[in-house]
Amino acid sequence: MSSNLLARDAPGSKLTRKVATNLFLLLVSVYVLTSSGNTVDVTDDSILRQAVTENLVVYGAFAIPGEIGRRWGLRGVDGQYYTNHGLGQSLLAVPFFMAGSVAGNAKFGVSLLGPLVSASSCVVLFLLALRIGFKTRRAASTALIAGLCTQIWAESKSPFDHHIETLCVLVCVWQLVSFRDDEHRWRLVL
Repeated sequence: MSSNLLARDAPGSKLTRKVATNLFLLLVSVYVLTSSGNTVDVTDDSILRQAVTENLVVYGAFAIPGEIGRRWGLRGVDGQYYTNHGLGQSLLAVPFFMAGSVAGNAKFGVSLLGPLVSASSCVVLFLLALRIGFKTRRAASTALIAGLCTQIWAESKSPFDHHIETLCVLVCVWQLVSFRDDEHRWRLVL
């Protein structure tokens, strides 16, 4: 019975995939339902990032257009204005911007990035907890507590990139722990 329990709680088992999927869907639902629907216009920084994303999609350029660039951008040697933030979040937001544009509201599309990434962070935490020896129930509880009782929930509504940083760090730690267990070198690439 003990080996059957271990197989059931293994990171790649059918039960694990089902719990991970349900955990993701539950947390995305909570995050979307408790958000304002538009996190893009909350701060100057988010407006700036949205302008870069829009310019990437519409013109294929990294420059910040018009008045936004003159107000918050940094002037480049070519006379164009650019952001002082990294381009990661703007690049990651491109598919969300495009999907939102097709649906009629690009800002709402970009606003979905936070809930999806935050819920993904909790799923990765669940998988990490399994890797370090937690049983499925305890790993799921840990992920739910993290997702509903910590700053992760607040960051799901944030226009900043802290939820992206959280996800990336958790994926790195999860892959390192997984590499320790199975020694698949492809994990180190991630």
